[in-house]
Amino acid sequence: MAIEKMDNEFNLRQVLEEKDKIIEDQKKKIGDLQRALVTDALKYSRLEYQFKEIQAEWAKEKKLAKSLMKLTK
Repeated sequence: MAIEKMDNEFNLRQVLEEKDKIIEDQKKKIGDLQRALVTDALKYSRLEYQFKEIQAEWAKEKKLAKSLMKLTK
């Protein structure tokens, strides 16, 4: 009976250790995903800013082209 109890405690301890390892692995994965999310958000923000700059340049070029067309009429 005592040996069975020791085996059960040992098995329970092993199961708990495995569960703890799984939890730690999941926490690491969550941390990795959070870092990736922040990185992607920064990339998106940078691309959005660049896009707005390009739109502004195109608007200036369009305005300049219209002015040149008026001058050549």
